[in-house]
Amino acid sequence: MKKLTIIALMIAMLAIGLIGGWFAAGHYYNRWIESYMKTSEYNNLSFKCRVLIRLRAGKTNEAAGLLETLMDGDIIDFGSFVRDAHTDEHRAEDLKLIRTVRDYRAGNPWNAAGYPEINKSVAEIFALVSTNQ
Repeated sequence: MKKLTIIALMIAMLAIGLIGGWFAAGHYYNRWIESYMKTSEYNNLSFKCRVLIRLRAGKTNEAAGLLETLMDGDIIDFGSFVRDAHTDEHRAEDLKLIRTVRDYRAGNPWNAAGYPEINKSVAEIFALVSTNQ
């Protein structure tokens, strides 16, 4: 009887620990993801406001520079998904988009001044469609 009570107590403690841990992890995860989403939206809103301020002031070159900088990040982010996928999983529309952006950049050269690693990463993504990898 005593052995059965000890086993039941251990199982109850394990169950309480699992449930408590699950709730605690969920609570902290929710706070983290909310903070991440808020920061992301803050950055998006701030960026769009800066571009529009420059456009309204007639500073189109500055606005274009901000958009090119943003596009560098998007190229690297999106391209990493394509690069990390197996070749047979590459969607035609994904490769077409990278080709379109590459062709745009060929006609409108842009370099992230002072950030050679960004320029290198963008070139590596463009190489995906140049070599049909």
